[in-house]
Amino acid sequence: MKKPFQVALLVLAWVFLMGLPASAQQPDFGTVSGIVTVQDSGEPIPGAVIKAYHVNGHHWPAAMAWSDSIGNYEFTVPYGEYHIKAERWGFFPEWWEEAASRQDATPVTVDEENNPENINFTLTEFTTEEGSISGTVTDAGTTEPIEEATIALHMVGNPHFHRVTHSLEDGSYLFENLPTGTYMLNCFKEGYFPAEYPEPVEVNGDDITGIDFALEQLVIGGIAGMVTDATTDEPIAHAWVIATLTEDPHFHRWAVTNDDGEYVMEMPSGTYHIDAWAYGYIHGSLEEPVVVEDSIVTGVDIALMPIVFGSISGTVYDSITGETIAHAMVEARIIHGWHRRHAWSDSVGNYTLEYLRPGDYRVNAFAHGYYPKVYPDTVTIEGGENVPGIDFYLVPAEPFDGYIAGTVTDENTSEPVAGALLVAFGFGPPHHFRTRFTRSGDDGSYIFENLPPVEFKVLCLSFGYEPEFFDDKDNWWDADIVTPDADDIDFVLTPAVSGPRVLAGTVTENGLPVTGALVFAKQGDEVKDITVTYPDGSYIFEGIESGDYIIEVLTPSENEGSLENVTV
Repeated sequence: MKKPFQVALLVLAWVFLMGLPASAQQPDFGTVSGIVTVQDSGEPIPGAVIKAYHVNGHHWPAAMAWSDSIGNYEFTVPYGEYHIKAERWGFFPEWWEEAASRQDATPVTVDEENNPENINFTLTEFTTEEGSISGTVTDAGTTEPIEEATIALHMVGNPHFHRVTHSLEDGSYLFENLPTGTYMLNCFKEGYFPAEYPEPVEVNGDDITGIDFALEQLVIGGIAGMVTDATTDEPIAHAWVIATLTEDPHFHRWAVTNDDGEYVMEMPSGTYHIDAWAYGYIHGSLEEPVVVEDSIVTGVDIALMPIVFGSISGTVYDSITGETIAHAMVEARIIHGWHRRHAWSDSVGNYTLEYLRPGDYRVNAFAHGYYPKVYPDTVTIEGGENVPGIDFYLVPAEPFDGYIAGTVTDENTSEPVAGALLVAFGFGPPHHFRTRFTRSGDDGSYIFENLPPVEFKVLCLSFGYEPEFFDDKDNWWDADIVTPDADDIDFVLTPAVSGPRVLAGTVTENGLPVTGALVFAKQGDEVKDITVTYPDGSYIFEGIESGDYIIEVLTPSENEGSLENVTV
């Protein structure tokens, strides 16, 4: 039965997507096996890499194997349909069955009645008839040759074949001994805009000349100005100023104001959109873009409005006994934006969420041994006021006694990472699917309690770090299974460079919020970031780069949805 999914995305407005198909997969496994040989001779190919990809379009392999000394391979995958690919250096890659591309591949079905044994590949060696590509690199303005430019070449359809060379004093370059194939070329040089040759280059044993590049010089200018308080005109220190190139939102420059509120940044010529952020202030931006040429544009000033914070308070109760619950976590997330705060209930169950920006909030409560709860009404904060009486009555969870515990640390410093979000995705009987949330403490430790005896996959998210599934996996399909009771389910997070943008939204099914859905932000085939939906169905990507994204949604039961061409 197909279930309609909705993805609601907030960039400047909320966008609602039509219902999307979904299909659940069983957590059972089968095998795929075969042999890899040379096309002309039939000789076995050892060391070939064979990869299985879900036919639903995901670009991470669900399984991988290497052929042995006589060309045989075998791997295990969950029941489902797959595209299978074999590749080896010195050979053209091949999709089963004898297809050059994934779109032409024949799906392979693995189920309880079908463990395919003859998924064989016959790979074609690179031709011995070799050719070359040559050309020159010049300055587009002066036509003078450019020495030591980097020219990169890769074969279309074969990610293993790539080469790099550099231009000589007269600007010339040469790639020799190229097998028959189609090639793309790029050229780079410091102080110039990078260039891509506009057309693929075909080589079939001949010498291709005239593949020339004329590079445009970077004209360096800049902007300078001040960031001030709009109510007092006082300078704001440590404010962030971001300049984003309007023609290419992937390109941006940033600066931080000094103690006098001043900043300066250099950048190539172009037209830029200017934004500013500072703690305790509303984000500000200039209405008109700034045109940068070959000098510093001064007086690019931004005045930010201070935030008049409000608060939310209440008490957390046990819905059965009426007793208060200590150390429950309560979190408020602004609906139209990315601001959130969380607090812990005290020894008598009382909590206060402070420093909340004015706006409409969704408030959630979590406690060990209880089901999460979403406050049924939107809570509106006006500047400077407290909204009291936002009470929660949490329902005790079933009397399961399983647990998963571990620590979260920084890969570079080995210091604990406090406040990291841990998500445990449980599936299988007696409850087909369930999501649990917790956060790491000040010492980096965490624990999921009252877990049923089912299989879980665990995800760790923390701002400023790469997302990670246990055990050191970067995607859902490769994540290790964890079964309660389990200790030492540890995460060592890799620091990540944060971008200037935030992207947020909601995921709903039949009008109801979906908890624990995985949300992927992709550019082309590459996954740039991963997050998860909260009990109210909301999700957020913090600190992503500017650009166009495809948003894909996957529940742990592998229902899917997507939203394309989202610009931030």
